[in-house]
Amino acid sequence: MQNSITFLMSNEHKVIFAKFNKILDGSVVDKKEMLELIKSFKDDLLAHMKLEEQAIFNIEDIGSNEMKQIFVKLLEEHSQIRRMLVDFARLDEETVDDLKDILAKHEALEAGTLYPKLDRELSDYLKEEILKKLSEGSVYGV
Repeated sequence: MQNSITFLMSNEHKVIFAKFNKILDGSVVDKKEMLELIKSFKDDLLAHMKLEEQAIFNIEDIGSNEMKQIFVKLLEEHSQIRRMLVDFARLDEETVDDLKDILAKHEALEAGTLYPKLDRELSDYLKEEILKKLSEGSVYGV
C-alpha cells in the first residue's frame, strides 16, 4: 500500500541502508568520494531519525502501553546511533559491527512492528496527519 507509513518509511530505510552497505562493501576507493558518501549517509540517517521523532514519536494520544514502550526503546536507540555517528569516519571494525547490529535491529522493530501497527491501529485522520508530515519532511520526497 503506497499510502502507508510502512511504505514511506521503509523506502527511506532502503535508500539509507544502500548508502551504508556501499560504505562497507569496499567498492568506493576514492577517499573524497568515500567521505562524501559517509557525510550523505550520516546526514540522511540523522534527518530520517529527526523526521520520525517529529512526525511519529511525539504523538500524544498513541493509546497503548506497548506502543509507548516501543517509542521509548526506539528513541533510546536513536540516541545511541547519534553517538556512534559523531565520528563515523574513524570507527574501528568492532564499532562498525555494533552500528550494523543496532541499525538492523532498529529497522526490524520499526518496519516489522511499529510502522505496520501504526497503519493498522491509528485513526484515518491521525494516519493522514502523520503521512503528510512524513511526506513533507522526507529526505527523498517519496
